[in-house]
Amino acid sequence: MTLRLLFRLVSCLLAVMKYVSPFCLLYSMCLHYVSPLCLLFAKRLYGGVDLLSYGEWAVITGASDGIGRALASQLAKRGFKKILLIARNDNKLKDVATELELVAPTPVKVSRLIIDFAAESAEEIFKKVSEAVKGQQIEMKARKKGLIVCVGSGASELPSDPLYAAYAATKGASEAFCRSLQVCCNGIEVYEQGSQLLPPHSVSALVACSSTLCLQSASSEGVG
Repeated sequence: MTLRLLFRLVSCLLAVMKYVSPFCLLYSMCLHYVSPLCLLFAKRLYGGVDLLSYGEWAVITGASDGIGRALASQLAKRGFKKILLIARNDNKLKDVATELELVAPTPVKVSRLIIDFAAESAEEIFKKVSEAVKGQQIEMKARKKGLIVCVGSGASELPSDPLYAAYAATKGASEAFCRSLQVCCNGIEVYEQGSQLLPPHSVSALVACSSTLCLQSASSEGVG
């Protein structure tokens, strides 16, 4: 109980600091040096999430590299039966697909979908994704069960680095999008991973917590 209260206290303190200008620098330092300790507390206090309880299908965007690739690997290791990888580079996706087949404890069906969000219209993207999952009975709304995880960033909370304004804006939009989805997606859980306690610009932060995949609610401070 003492550790749980300490973790909540640190989360609340960071939440206050980010809105007070004199403490912005200190807040940034805390993201880098205190958050690894918070991750350890989170793993100890809250344990892991049984992702297979939501279903055996996973659709991952940005799966060719970084956090997306690490997440795909973790889901394959956990026993997901079907994984759809989405990215721009098919050669990289082929490498990821091979990796997933090697690390999966049971046979896994890995599909690849090449999408360039900067070059294709929303209608084209929607059509391609719909065709890729057609007949697979994902149906989160119909089942009133599912999980959506958006990858956040400290850039949505702190003043951006020079020339990073567009990046910060997209992460702020992602956070607001998650908050709205939580209200309108009845029965589907929506989380934003990483805008508060995970160090910015760090893939290893998610991987370090991957054994339990602690999920942070977009509507709350801290990990839950």
